[in-house]
Amino acid sequence: MAESDVQTRASLSKLRQREAELDARASLIDTRTDLEFSEVLEIAARGMFFTRHFMGRFLTKNLLMFFAITVPVTIMPWPIKIVIDHVVLGTPIDYGVLLFYFKWIRGPTRSMGLMWAELQYHAAGLRRVFALMDMPGEEDLGHRVLQRVDHGVEFRDVGLVYPDGRRALAGVSLTADIGQIVAIAGPTGAGKTSLASLIPRYPVATEGEVLIDGANVNHATLASLRGQVTYVFQETQLFGDSIQDNIRFGKPNASAEEVKRVARIAGAHDFISILPQGYETRLGTSMSKLSVGQKQRIAIARGLRRDSRILILDEPMSALDPETEEYLVQSLREAARNRLVIVIAHRLSTIAGADKIVFLEEGQLCEAGSHDELMTVPDGHYRRFVELQTVAVQDH
Repeated sequence: MAESDVQTRASLSKLRQREAELDARASLIDTRTDLEFSEVLEIAARGMFFTRHFMGRFLTKNLLMFFAITVPVTIMPWPIKIVIDHVVLGTPIDYGVLLFYFKWIRGPTRSMGLMWAELQYHAAGLRRVFALMDMPGEEDLGHRVLQRVDHGVEFRDVGLVYPDGRRALAGVSLTADIGQIVAIAGPTGAGKTSLASLIPRYPVATEGEVLIDGANVNHATLASLRGQVTYVFQETQLFGDSIQDNIRFGKPNASAEEVKRVARIAGAHDFISILPQGYETRLGTSMSKLSVGQKQRIAIARGLRRDSRILILDEPMSALDPETEEYLVQSLREAARNRLVIVIAHRLSTIAGADKIVFLEEGQLCEAGSHDELMTVPDGHYRRFVELQTVAVQDH
């Protein structure tokens, strides 16, 4: 029983951690009508793991309780007969038998009430898990196998409306080529993440077309499409494994030298090297209490290690200090030599060095061009955005 309780608490702890992760990714989940099959399997595995241990505890404890109640109830006529025939004029032994009987039935009856409270305690987490499990999985909308990307991405009059009726994008048209660093900028809620997430087809565009090398992403298989795209989310997701295996996640057969090379590009090699176990340090232990910025750099290194032609970084430097940020911006130049790098950012220091800046506001493309080109536009949206940041920095 003690082992079962420990296992149940452990599974509950994992469910709560997963619930916290889901809350952190609520903005992304809101943009998606379906889940990847791998995610559904993960949720199902967690749910089955929890259910197995919980039901094991339930059956070993409460099934016995059930019989402890039903057996006395089925023989209820016997104590009634005792009360009628013996207790009124009975002996002390008769009183003892009756008291023993009611003491026997009191414990299981009380436990049944506690069991109901315990079921309610777990119901909220289970409801959320099974709600996700019940969501329909993603399906291929086409059968074309997308080959290695040679040219880039094109948006043609793209619009996106979420299932709840909220419009995220309207009439967006632009191109982004292999070898470029493209920055997507704009105020909060402008549709930056929504635009980038259309490339790996997390949500499906409700209007217009998203093309990769001239092929509509809706006509490509999900496996071939997402094999060409690496998306590094703002909320860093690392695993309870070694740092080296975390970086290798996108390419399990990567050599130690390859891992170190991308760690250097992401500015992570120096702090990893001074850890007691270096790249073999297991995350999630007392030896690996990393800062948010350090975790972010590991996630970027993992994205760089994956051999995809399109790399999307969603607020990748929000937790980095200015020196590390400058180093990483320069390093992205090397990464962009043979791929398209799309950076979603608010900081001017991240945006200014991009080959093309795409400025969104209220879901519409307002301006596109280099930093110097957009700064020459009188009363331009991007220019006003830059001036506001400059004033904010001067005030501090």
